[in-house]
Amino acid sequence: MARKKFVIEYDFEKVPLSLLWQFLYTNSGLETWYADEVTNDGKNYTIVWDDEPHDALLLSARHHGMYCQRTGRDG
Repeated sequence: MARKKFVIEYDFEKVPLSLLWQFLYTNSGLETWYADEVTNDGKNYTIVWDDEPHDALLLSARHHGMYCQRTGRDG
């Protein structure tokens, strides 16, 4: 299967930070808006959409600040 770069940006200016953080940083929050299923073991995530699992690594997170995650084998 050919690799495709996928970049997505959202404008969250009017969303309370506490609510936004729950959607970005918890498995159930990610499942609500982003994926069919999410599991993690520390910084290593498995994100499933369209019945296909994808590995992801949490690169950086600051509570109510920044969240950066990389998916794919080579980044």
